[in-house]
Amino acid sequence: MRHVPVLFLLAALAAAGCKKKTEAPSAPPPPDAAPAETAAAPVDAARELDVPPAFTPGDLLPAAPLGDLGITASYPKNLTLRLEEGRAELSAPGFYPVRITVEPLTLENAVMKISVNGVPQLTTGTTYDGQAKVYQTSCLLVRCLVEHPNPYLADVAEVGRAICDSIAEVPPPTEGYLRQLRDGSYSFGGPCGDEDRARQATFQAAVGLEQVKDAVAACWRDAAAARADWRAAQPVVRVGWNLSHSEPPRWKVVLGDLEGDTAALQTCLEQALEPARAALPADVRTAPDCIATFTAVYDLDHRPVCPGAATAPADAAAEPGTEPAAGAGGDTEPAAASTAPAA
Repeated sequence: MRHVPVLFLLAALAAAGCKKKTEAPSAPPPPDAAPAETAAAPVDAARELDVPPAFTPGDLLPAAPLGDLGITASYPKNLTLRLEEGRAELSAPGFYPVRITVEPLTLENAVMKISVNGVPQLTTGTTYDGQAKVYQTSCLLVRCLVEHPNPYLADVAEVGRAICDSIAEVPPPTEGYLRQLRDGSYSFGGPCGDEDRARQATFQAAVGLEQVKDAVAACWRDAAAARADWRAAQPVVRVGWNLSHSEPPRWKVVLGDLEGDTAALQTCLEQALEPARAALPADVRTAPDCIATFTAVYDLDHRPVCPGAATAPADAAAEPGTEPAAGAGGDTEPAAASTAPAA
């Protein structure tokens, strides 16, 4: 009877050994059962996307016109230029395409604007709209886009970006116009009374007559159109009205800042300003020992004539908001009054 517990213990150990053997781990799976993708595969694929396509630029076509879009660009000769209304595309095998759109510039579609006396006006310059480089020229709104999957990478698409940077406007024709009238200049010498000083308002009203400004602008517009060497000039017309106690009023019209034979233009301007002279008192005198001098300055300039745009009124820039600013709006700011006597 003492041998029975020993037999039971041996049987339990044998059973435990058999169970442990049946739970042993199986052999590792064959190599062909491994997952088809590895963690590194997506990274390699992403790197392939960053590799720029193979393209070797050819000789450069500098400042080449892009059809009749009104702009030029510099680009390699081995690119193909495709044009359609308002659009241009430069492409080649292995090259990220450059797409350019052009439309007339208006206050409605402008990306950049300035405010002059609270009135929005156009300006020129370049900027980015998040993807494309944007140009605002005197007449056009231009966008240039390099079709690359990641345009923020600095080491790719350099050729395309250089093309966008080279865009320039084909200068449109221009016309002469009256940019502004500066009529706040005056000087007094001696004991001048209130009546003498009040002549300033009389003078300003006369030189500011609409028919006078229109006539001055017309003289310059016709003269500038006839003379190619004047199409970039910015002359001024100074008008002086001098009063004293001992002599009748003196009236003087002086054309300045213009080269060449100006006799015909001078005559036209004197005739244009005659209604202003006629609107003033014929024989006004100042107080004894008082000398009063009033001066008006008409600034003449050029503005672009954009394709399809109607000619603006001759004195449009004199009214805020009616004449787009060519730069930062400085032309629409009234110049500081001068107290120098008339020339």
